[in-house]
Amino acid sequence: MSNIDYSKLITAEDKARVLIPDRVTRRQFRLQLIDAGLIEHVEGWIATQDVRTQAAYVDSGTFVRTDEMLVLGFDALGFTEEQVDQFFTEAAGL
Repeated sequence: MSNIDYSKLITAEDKARVLIPDRVTRRQFRLQLIDAGLIEHVEGWIATQDVRTQAAYVDSGTFVRTDEMLVLGFDALGFTEEQVDQFFTEAAGL
């Protein structure tokens, strides 16, 4: 008889989520925007936002996945949660 508590096992989906970074540096974020062909689109969107959002984009040293400005920006671009995960995963590798 097995003593494995199956309720404590990590699924493949759980494991994948654990590996998704919750933040990247400004450099990584901008390089990923360039690599994805999104830099002009994002900077155009930023230019239409309030001054606090513009300052957050220009002055942030780190981009946190759950930051309200980022959530709104990715939503405006039509990104799914999976696409945001992919963006942050790829950016972290730069």
